[in-house]
Amino acid sequence: MRFISAKLIYSCSPKGNIENGIIVLDTDGTIREVLDHKDSHEIPKDKIEFYEGALTPGFVNAHCHLELSYLRNKLEPKLGLDRFIKNIEVEKHRLIDSILDSAGKADEEMYKNGIVAVGDICNTTDSIAIKTTSKIYYHSFIETYAFDPKFAINAFEKALINKTAFQKFMLKASITPHAPYSVSSDLFKLINSNGNYPHEVISIHNQESQEENLLFLSKSGNILKRLKAFGIADDHFVATGKNSLPSVIPYLKTDPIFILVHNTVSKQSDISWMEDFSPKVYWCFCPKANLYIEDTLPDFDIFKKNKCKIVLGTDSLASNNSLNILEEIQTILDHSNTYSQSDLIEAACINGAKALLIDGEFGSFEIGKKPGINAVQFDKKLVQKVA
Repeated sequence: MRFISAKLIYSCSPKGNIENGIIVLDTDGTIREVLDHKDSHEIPKDKIEFYEGALTPGFVNAHCHLELSYLRNKLEPKLGLDRFIKNIEVEKHRLIDSILDSAGKADEEMYKNGIVAVGDICNTTDSIAIKTTSKIYYHSFIETYAFDPKFAINAFEKALINKTAFQKFMLKASITPHAPYSVSSDLFKLINSNGNYPHEVISIHNQESQEENLLFLSKSGNILKRLKAFGIADDHFVATGKNSLPSVIPYLKTDPIFILVHNTVSKQSDISWMEDFSPKVYWCFCPKANLYIEDTLPDFDIFKKNKCKIVLGTDSLASNNSLNILEEIQTILDHSNTYSQSDLIEAACINGAKALLIDGEFGSFEIGKKPGINAVQFDKKLVQKVA
């Protein structure tokens, strides 16, 4: 057994935060006991591993694009989402040979940074080889898109083939829409037809820029221009006069867990509508990517005021210089006093585990779980994987 201690333990459980407690681990990393300071006096001091800072469960990265790791340091920051997407299209043809090597290094980086589980967006089956041998748990979101309804069936069938390939290797996978502006109503309905309801998770990029809402409000803006530039037909599309969420989410069931990613321009009306639509909504913040692409952040106050369930992600190395959840936490703390360290640790641990339906093993320090242990020092921005 191992006895692991620090001045503060974020248990992310009903026990709350524990000062000078001890986590008792079996040899395989399973938690045997979580002791308060007053209950730990019988353990010999020379048996206790004491770490500086605080202990947290292993982090859950609720949103990542492992396949885009080869684009690290290749895209200029702060150009806006429209130019960011166009630049990805240019660069991906030049660097495609380095996908697997870069993705493998990114997987190792996340593990080293104390990440134990990842919600990973996949457009191909390239990451299967990495995930089958990784020390990280992956939920692979098989992303599909086709704005033109004529291509809905082909797009869905491709996603279904990819999902089956992941499942063949016993990897958790689900088909998920890319974003409101890139999926036709026909494709949304096909996605809705395929799922292990109510035990399904859907991840969707949401309101990353105001252009998304403009498309649905008035059939205008840069997204429409980009679609035309890519030669994508838009004659079928009719503006709803509503923001993106109420325009597309009704095509889906209320049963799945929804992970809405970015939410950079989401307002009170969007949050109220979505929370009324489904009680199983998690709002995912990727602050470093938001600053990298649009140089702006979500209005955290609105989410806190509405008691929204929040989770954290890193997005990809195309839009980030690291895959480090502690850095995402620190970025929010540096730019806002809305959430406390404790709030954000819970978002990064137990909330992320619940969103991916893995809280039976990950996310909190509770007897019988095997969540991993991180020692974090906020002042030095350091995270050390302990177990």
